[in-house]
Order: sequence, then structure tokens, then C-alpha cells
Amino acid sequence: MSTIKLSCHPDETFNSRHDYAGIYVQGGNGIVIGFKDPAPARHTSFVECFPDGAFIRGEGASVAEADEQCWSKLRAYLDCPGHEWVPVRPDGPAGTCSRCQTRRSDAFTPEELGLFCTRCQAPTFERAIGDPDRTLLCDGCDPKTAYSEAAVLAMFSFEPDSAEFMKRLDAVCDGTATEDPEALDWAYRHLEMKEPRTI
Repeated sequence: MSTIKLSCHPDETFNSRHDYAGIYVQGGNGIVIGFKDPAPARHTSFVECFPDGAFIRGEGASVAEADEQCWSKLRAYLDCPGHEWVPVRPDGPAGTCSRCQTRRSDAFTPEELGLFCTRCQAPTFERAIGDPDRTLLCDGCDPKTAYSEAAVLAMFSFEPDSAEFMKRLDAVCDGTATEDPEALDWAYRHLEMKEPRTI
């Protein structure tokens, strides 16, 4: 028997009749799914577990029903005679087992998929920030990595000018501006950023 914390109700738990044996498991009740999708929104209960980098989710009308579905999927994953991972996308690490239908976020390495930085040949899944051609560039070789980091930090900053500079930093990331050294310099002075990298 395992106790499952319900994420939308931090003080509530669900006592599962199954023993998840040290596998992280969480659940929720009455969650709305599809509020950004074109599909209509729906309420559902869920139980999720994460064995060894895998993601397993059960849904149902109640947490108990979702727990049963999650447990059934977990057993299929654990009892699979040999996972045969198929990439979810040709340029990402996620894969789905063709036998048990479980998804792993780290089923593949860049080397296995033949993905290497076009500048230094290091294995990478990273694409050049703001590049419509999606050129492979590792973080160390992409000069816009610092702009991307700065834009995210500026989004959560309480600095007086952060909204203005976030827009300017974002413009470099999305390709509407080529560079903005003044905005990047502001970020290094006002945000918790590492020293600039030299390429």
C-alpha cells in the first residue's frame, strides 16, 4: 500500500492498495485538461508515476480509478520483456516503447540519433535560438544562449526596467533583432547571471 499526495490539494492524500515501492507517485482530483488545446476542456482525476525516467499516467472518474489504470500501465512497463524505444520526434530524447507503450523522457542520446553541434561537433539536442532553420548548436556555441537565459531571469525580476529589457532580450531570441549588447550588459549587471562566455 502506498500513500499518494494529491497535487492540487497539498493536505490531502489517497491510500492506494498498490505498493509503488519507492517509485515517485503523485495524483490529483478534478483537474481541468485541455484549456489550451482545441479539444474541449474536461475534468479528470489522475495518478502519475515516474520509474527510471519513464512517465506513466492513469486517468479516471476518481483517483481510485486513475490509480488502477496507472498501476496497470506500470506493471506493463516493469514486465515488458525488452523495451524497444521509438523516437517521439526525430530530434529529441523522448521515446515510446513499441511493446508496452510507456514513454521515457531520456530514451535516446544525441549520439544515438546522430545529432551533433554544427560548430564543435559535441552531441546536442539544442537548436540555435531564434534560427528558423533549427541549426544544431550546443549552449556553448550558441551566442544567443545568454540572451535566452537573461530573458527568462528578467521575466521574474523586480528590477524597475526588467519588462523593457525582457522585451529587448526576447527580440534577439526570436530573431526580430540581431543583437542588443546594452540589454545583455543590463542583464549581467542586474540579474543573477554567470559571466559571459567567450566563443
